[in-house]
Amino acid sequence: MLHGCTQSARTFARATGMNRLAERKDFLVLYPDQSRKTNAWKCWNWFLPGHTTRGRGEVRRLADLIQSTLEN
Repeated sequence: MLHGCTQSARTFARATGMNRLAERKDFLVLYPDQSRKTNAWKCWNWFLPGHTTRGRGEVRRLADLIQSTLEN
């Protein structure tokens, strides 16, 4: 679940109620957080070419987070 600009993963998780659904349906939810260092508005950089290609930028970061979660 990717939060919107100016949001945090924590507030997004609370607002969506997805954790309750995940518990009922037995699945995991990952809420990666975008930092102000990466984007001043905390937006995901999907609009920048370096972040839209498989194995690069945030696409790579998100894939790594998912893989790490699955391994643990």
